[in-house]
Amino acid sequence: ESAKMALGMPELFAKSILCNFMVCLAAWINAKSASVTEKLVAALVPVTVFVALGFEHSVANAFFYLLMHENGFLLIKMLLVCILGNVIGGMLMFGVTQASASMNRTKNWDLEDKNV
Repeated sequence: ESAKMALGMPELFAKSILCNFMVCLAAWINAKSASVTEKLVAALVPVTVFVALGFEHSVANAFFYLLMHENGFLLIKMLLVCILGNVIGGMLMFGVTQASASMNRTKNWDLEDKNV
């Protein structure tokens, strides 16, 4: 049994959230970088962290799951949990925090002046 198959669903879900947070962080830092050296480091460091810590990415897992000849239903279930974790990591943990930071910097989003 491989290490990926030995993960429990909660651990897989948590590692998937953290993985896509790191991938989105790499993309965001890369977009904000000016030089090629900064862009290289911006891409390399967060991705290296997610690989070194064993975080789970749905695209990489889909490849590995195809190579495994195990219970197909379990592999699909694990891939769906991983996809959901990646979506939450990218959308909620990163997207919402960035949107919140942008709203705090923008005067147009001052909710105190609106009857919300």
